[in-house]
Amino acid sequence: MKRILIFVTLLMICDTIYAQKDMSFDVQKGIDFYDCGNYKEAFVIYLNAAKKDNSFAQCCLGYLYENGEGTEKDITKAKKWYQKSAEQGNFIGQYYLGLLYESNDYPNKDIKQAFYWYRKSAEQEYIDAQFKVGAMYDIGEGVAQNKTEAFKWYMKAAEQGDVDAQFKVGAMYDIGEGVAQNKTEAFKW
Repeated sequence: MKRILIFVTLLMICDTIYAQKDMSFDVQKGIDFYDCGNYKEAFVIYLNAAKKDNSFAQCCLGYLYENGEGTEKDITKAKKWYQKSAEQGNFIGQYYLGLLYESNDYPNKDIKQAFYWYRKSAEQEYIDAQFKVGAMYDIGEGVAQNKTEAFKWYMKAAEQGDVDAQFKVGAMYDIGEGVAQNKTEAFKW
């Protein structure tokens, strides 16, 4: 359920972000159809735009394939379209490719690849990816454990308003993990 809410939120965010550089009228129609629950029409529109190298449509198409919305569920095709989107620098495509690599549903699960794509997305200031990168550094999943790097990435997400990241920043300040102990800063976060 959380992934669906994230996806719908991303659709709304991307409506604004990609409006000038990667959004066409057809892709907007795809968003409208998706929002109304008409996944088959959204699929057709995204497929046509994705074939024209629209990175946003490629990401959306990957999501539809991954979840079997408007088409048969096909993880291999989902990966293909997320990959195309991610390689064009689409931070949402990068994030969703990371999620796929981390998923138990993906037969070629690869935590190091998940970290790689989360990091690419996080470097473009995507808040959810920043939290993921922080968490992976924190526990040493897909990357060597590094509490200082974990703190750095949690802080980036916290400064953008991510409440989970704010909690982590506060906790790390409180015990002096990855950062010098500072009870005042801990209380602030």
